[in-house]
Amino acid sequence: MKKLLIFFLTFYPFFVSADTWVCLMEDTVDKSKVSLVFLKKDKEYFAIFNDIKVPVLKTYEDSVYLHLNQAFKEYSMTTVINKKTNDSKTAFFSMTGEYEQSLSRGTCDRF
Repeated sequence: MKKLLIFFLTFYPFFVSADTWVCLMEDTVDKSKVSLVFLKKDKEYFAIFNDIKVPVLKTYEDSVYLHLNQAFKEYSMTTVINKKTNDSKTAFFSMTGEYEQSLSRGTCDRF
């Protein structure tokens, strides 16, 4: 399960622009720490993976919460950021073989 989570949550360079969220997450099961970077450019969100921008869908935003979703084939990941407290949670799941899932908690800073 950790390998599947790392598929989406890998360590990668931090890119800072006008609207960037840099998150440090901790898996609730194995306590591994991973970084997430979300970049907003031209009203679209991207996650940065090894210098590659991966599209992210913003499904909800108000003055408090930002919801970002990624999906590819049988994998899905959702991150919810509390913009007031900087707390965040990320849920990951996969439909391959055995149903696998993971939850990470952490904080995100906006640059």
